[in-house]
Parts: sequence; C-alpha cells; structure tokens
Amino acid sequence: MTAAERRACRVVAMLSGGLDSTTLAYLLDAYGFEPYRLPFPYGQRHERELLATRTVAERLHFAEHRIVTIDLAQ
Repeated sequence: MTAAERRACRVVAMLSGGLDSTTLAYLLDAYGFEPYRLPFPYGQRHERELLATRTVAERLHFAEHRIVTIDLAQ
C-alpha cells in the first residue's frame, strides 16, 4: 500500500489518553494513515488522560475529534 493509499484510508483510533493508545496514534501517523480520533471516558481516575488525547491529536493533525461516552457497566 502506498503512502497516498494509506492517507486515503479512514482509520478510527480509540484513544484513552494512556500510553498504549498514544503509541497507536503515533504509529498510525508514522505509517501514513489519516486517523480520526475517538477518545472515550472509560472511568479512568484522572481527567488528564482524556485531555491528553487532544494534545496528541493536535500534534498529529488528526482529521476529526469526537468524544464518545461508553457505558462499560453493561
């Protein structure tokens, strides 16, 4: 797959703000995909993790930002 073909692919990255999802975001960018960020509150202890997703997305120029609430109690 060429870089142009990867940029044409829409990739949704579910970001929690932690180390794993931040690494995923940087890998998607490094491989040339155009990621859409989808951060979600999952009951993490610190709001700063969720806020960190905005910083990562801004640095990587993510295409779109939407925060989705997921009820993990179900």
